[in-house]
Amino acid sequence: MDHSLLLTKLSLIGFCVIEIAWLKDYLYNRQQTVVYNGTSSGNNNVTVGVPQGSILGPLLFVLFINDLPTVLSKSKVVLYADDTALFSSGNATSVRDDLQSDLDALEAWFSANKLTLNIKKTKWMLVGSPHLLKKCRKLVLSISSIILEQVASFKYLGIYIDEHLSWKVHIKYMTGKISSRLGLLRRVRQFLTTEVTLLLYNALVQPLFDYCDIVWSSATKTELGRLQILHNRAARIILCTKTRDHHVSNLLSRLKWSTLEKRRHQHICNMVFRCINGQVPTYLTQLFNKNVQIHNYNTRHSEYLHVPPARTSKILRSFKHRAVALYNDLPNNVKTAITLSNFKYKSAKYFNQF
Repeated sequence: MDHSLLLTKLSLIGFCVIEIAWLKDYLYNRQQTVVYNGTSSGNNNVTVGVPQGSILGPLLFVLFINDLPTVLSKSKVVLYADDTALFSSGNATSVRDDLQSDLDALEAWFSANKLTLNIKKTKWMLVGSPHLLKKCRKLVLSISSIILEQVASFKYLGIYIDEHLSWKVHIKYMTGKISSRLGLLRRVRQFLTTEVTLLLYNALVQPLFDYCDIVWSSATKTELGRLQILHNRAARIILCTKTRDHHVSNLLSRLKWSTLEKRRHQHICNMVFRCINGQVPTYLTQLFNKNVQIHNYNTRHSEYLHVPPARTSKILRSFKHRAVALYNDLPNNVKTAITLSNFKYKSAKYFNQF
């Protein structure tokens, strides 16, 4: 990240002369050295990049790449720190042409901004039905005449997305990681109290079940069932019971746990509340619309969301469709909560009451 280019961009987005001078003083005249086995290298001036580990560093980087989407005209783009993803939809050939056009524009942007694109880490994936994918295996995308690798699944921000949007790869990844941590928990259980074991579970295992569960919860019942089996296993480890000793529902009740399905439903409803109350980015708030009232008095349907049409089973399992159904089924006293914290409390009580 070139310092002079960074300061120019900051000036263009509204930073005043004094602020630019302050940041120039912050970035310029820095030096770095390497110490190995007591031997030091010479001091070298740092003319690019930002101080590692600084609070300002990530913010300055985001501001530097903030104009990247302006050069992309054919596809949508999602930026998260240094992870960039392009998306396009349509027939396979048009998608390929649109993405290639924007990849060429992206390459030119990187060159103009004195940045280097890691081509080895750049992958592309075609999402569709097995029949469509079989016909489109010969499509090629490239950067700087280097052909990009086409993959069947890819890990993006901690989630494996596959070419069929089935979530099988991600669930397999989750079960492997969770099983490993439960094995560790079982080995140390005899040395710990129930309270400490529960603390470890909440710190090391439960977050794996929860991470982005509203995204991959459209997986099949079979895949989701594998996660519930692990959840049940965790309850037996924490309470030191054998498989045949107690029914799992009694164990979950003793721990005051709901099933993973109810937990996911609660998380989905929490997200819907945030969406319809403008607490998330615009592209999410636009997913949901309340039913329009044609009179001035309230009815029991006034808090209902419009149910989107669905012609396929995949759409029925999509986040938008399932979220509307779950939210509409909530009691009105839950949906009329004023604050997010109050809604979370009421929804948690509702989903855990069964």
